[in-house]
Amino acid sequence: RETLTTNFDHVYESGVDNEVLDDIFGHTQTNEVNKPLEALVDSGFSVVVLLIGSKATQRRTAFQGKGKGDYGLIGWTCERVFEKLNLKANSLGRNAFEFTAEVSMVEIYDEVMTDLIQPSNTAVEVQLDPHIGYTIAGSERRQVAGVEDVQMCIDYARENCNTHAFPTGNAADSRSAVFELLVKQVMKDDQDEWPMTVRLLVVDVPPTDKLAEEEEMLRAQQGTTLHRSLLSFRSVCKALSRKHDMWNAPFGQSKLTAVLQDLLGADSVVVNLTFLNSGEPDVSLATLDLVERLNSCTHFPIEKSEGSFVQGLLESYRARLLALVNQTQLSQAGAEESSTEVADLLGRTRVLERELIETRIECNTAKDDGVKVFKLLELFKAKYNQLVDDKADQAKQLIGAEEAKLQAGSALLELRLEHGRVQQQQEDENFKLESELLRAKTLVTDLEMKLSEAKQEAENKALAADEASRNNRESSGELTVARKRLVDLKQQFDREVAAHSETGAQLISLVNKNNILLTENTDLKVLSGSQKEQLEKLTQERAQMDSSLREKSGAYEDMRNEKLKLEIEKQHASVHYEQDKLDNQKGSHEELLHLRTQVDELSRASQALEASLRKETRRAERLERDMAQKEGDYLVSESKQKVLEEQFALEQEKYRVKLLNVLAPTNPDQNTVADAIASAKKKKKKKH
Repeated sequence: RETLTTNFDHVYESGVDNEVLDDIFGHTQTNEVNKPLEALVDSGFSVVVLLIGSKATQRRTAFQGKGKGDYGLIGWTCERVFEKLNLKANSLGRNAFEFTAEVSMVEIYDEVMTDLIQPSNTAVEVQLDPHIGYTIAGSERRQVAGVEDVQMCIDYARENCNTHAFPTGNAADSRSAVFELLVKQVMKDDQDEWPMTVRLLVVDVPPTDKLAEEEEMLRAQQGTTLHRSLLSFRSVCKALSRKHDMWNAPFGQSKLTAVLQDLLGADSVVVNLTFLNSGEPDVSLATLDLVERLNSCTHFPIEKSEGSFVQGLLESYRARLLALVNQTQLSQAGAEESSTEVADLLGRTRVLERELIETRIECNTAKDDGVKVFKLLELFKAKYNQLVDDKADQAKQLIGAEEAKLQAGSALLELRLEHGRVQQQQEDENFKLESELLRAKTLVTDLEMKLSEAKQEAENKALAADEASRNNRESSGELTVARKRLVDLKQQFDREVAAHSETGAQLISLVNKNNILLTENTDLKVLSGSQKEQLEKLTQERAQMDSSLREKSGAYEDMRNEKLKLEIEKQHASVHYEQDKLDNQKGSHEELLHLRTQVDELSRASQALEASLRKETRRAERLERDMAQKEGDYLVSESKQKVLEEQFALEQEKYRVKLLNVLAPTNPDQNTVADAIASAKKKKKKKH
């Protein structure tokens, strides 16, 4: 494990407050400590304050403050500078010393500069001014007379920063801000004046989070301009930390480093405030590496308080540099007219570079989409396994329902056998009753015939008595004989009437028995009819259940065979059981009541089984539909993945053809682009 060491002048655990700032800038310390703000006011040194840290730290809040009444490092430094300027003016006198101050504030994101004090200014660029050096031209410069004016400008800039429409995405995390206080001091007497111009720059460097990532990956994934300010600032610090590279520092690679090229490694006092977060080891390591390189830079502040010679020399050099820049621009304009092919090639190279970046971005997107598709496939697989398990559970439940249905069928078969036996017994009893009724009717008919014969005989005897009475009237002699015969006939008649009354009583008893038998027969027929209706209903329900079972018989053929075997065994068992039961049962009415109760219970059980079977069937159909839908989604995702792979291969081939066409050599002595690409791929594979 390697331990890295970085040296700091001051280290604080808490956030940035007035007490910490007083300690950093030597406001409350001895004279031996470097005091940048005093050097700015008294000695004419320009001062630049750099705030470096990740986006999770309090860097942005320390730069501009939290809100109304809190203006952060900008407000604190401006307040101290104005205190020292007013103190200097009071000590020297207003006639011998005067000053003016101007404030500007810009924000840089994606290599676009925005004026926060006047957002309508669009032509904001970095230019060389012969009086103050490289500065931000085109931005609003507000003249301020005191701290209150500076605070108003800060409030206005913060409001514009919050309301201005920035592009979405990572640009908000890669922006930087520059606050500039330009102070012009004039010391004079009766004969001459000594002007002195200094600058105070407070710079919010972009968050250092991206320094922990590879530079090539950042450019490929997020573009070449999004993090250019941060990467260029690191390159400048690296070059300034080396003596043989310090004069070749790449200040012109970004807008932020272009603003600082007169200050870093040149004529200024540099103060670095570093913010670290303990929960980001990689980002903290990259930040400390940047700060270490910045601490190794060499700066050359020039004191200007004793005269204007050095200031004039600097202005002269800057004017010459500006003239050289203008001549260079004119020569470049002429060269552009004579070298259009080079410009076209450069333009095409930039286009190809942009297409390469876009292709890499699309490749990374396709890889991410492939990972998402794989996760979706895994999810579909898990859901498919779940559906298979649910279907197996449903099959078990259906088997249980079928077993219950078989039990209900066997019970229904037993009921049918019982009903057949009862119906046969009823028919036998009805036949016996009809036979007894027929015999009783025959006996009644015989008795009626005998009664009619007795009546005929009595009528005949009455006629004979009448005739005898007439003869008695005719013949009184025969009266006594006739009376005796009449008495005998009456006695005989009485005997016949007595015999006839006994026969009538027997006939009445037979008629009563016949009526009782008819009533019982009618009741049995009514009961048999209700049993027949119930059996017909059960038969119809059984037919419906059989039809539903026949619709699903394709998947349950083996179960049906087992069912038939079980039914045959149940029939044999029920026959034996019924035979034993018939020997022990007594009374047809009680048996019919018992059978009616059993029929009701079986019908309810059959209805419950049918309801459960319909429920399980609907659930199985719903699961099959869900499974079919998931399979369709899986096929659609597979087709989309294939289309994406084909599009990626097509774009890769197009880019390769374009690259070969654009960079094809015009001289046969040169190596071909294909060979160069092949050799680069081989080297890359060897490295891997």
